[in-house]
Amino acid sequence: MRVLLLCIIVIALVSPAAVAAQDAPERSDEPRADTTSDDTLAALRATHRLSSPVERGGVELPAAVAVLPGTTINTPTAFGARWGQVYAGASVQERIRYADWTDGVVTMGAGFGDPEKWVGLDVTLNILDTYTELAKDRSVSLKLHRRLPASAAIAVGWENIWHTEGTDGGSSPYAVVSKSARLHDGGPWVPFGVMAASVGVGGDRFQSEGAFLRGDTGAGVFGSLAVRLLRPVHAIANWTGQDLSLGMSITPLPRLPIVITPALMDVTGRAGDGVRFSMSAAIIYDFNAGS
Repeated sequence: MRVLLLCIIVIALVSPAAVAAQDAPERSDEPRADTTSDDTLAALRATHRLSSPVERGGVELPAAVAVLPGTTINTPTAFGARWGQVYAGASVQERIRYADWTDGVVTMGAGFGDPEKWVGLDVTLNILDTYTELAKDRSVSLKLHRRLPASAAIAVGWENIWHTEGTDGGSSPYAVVSKSARLHDGGPWVPFGVMAASVGVGGDRFQSEGAFLRGDTGAGVFGSLAVRLLRPVHAIANWTGQDLSLGMSITPLPRLPIVITPALMDVTGRAGDGVRFSMSAAIIYDFNAGS
């Protein structure tokens, strides 16, 4: 059934009409926690693409700048990697939902295809729950994405479309649109010059916490909003479908493609058992650079 649905999604995305167009606890009697894989994935996917739609062409992005900050904390964006781009990262939460231990995730992935000419594909491998036996829990996530005019994009994906037994973040199909915009022409070091927003709908972890725990098959709405404070720093607000996350994305070394994303999770108390701190670090490499 999942394979059939994914095929339908692929056909819809690459059609001319479409081109014109973890934060969840484990289902169990004692819900354990969310994994942090989605935090890392979202930061990675947002990070390696903001420079392209908003600041391409050498207007604001000199060759010395390797990468710009990300635009989301723990939900997907519609922008993604293309052929020749690879990424890796790690994420940690000092305390996970409904437990008092620290959890970590390692993520690595690559892009395929060309989202500007046709369609791009992100393929991501996650090593989950690093507090237990390393690499025992694993998953694969896929995202098809298409670049649209006016610094916009559309994507469909499936987080943890394949996973080992014991993973607790769910298996979540989704669709998302993203748009970035320049707010003024005051230069890269003037605050509030760039904004990026994403809105999507998805199943499983994107539902409310109660719906996820009951095993409902419905869908929830998620989204993110990022605003540049300075060139190396974005402030981010992120609705996961369950609760609000607030954080910052920072590129501390302008000549190296490293992005750090500290964040506070579940700040409104609509899900989980209190506010938690999360930290993600990612590195991106583009084999196309300089070609």
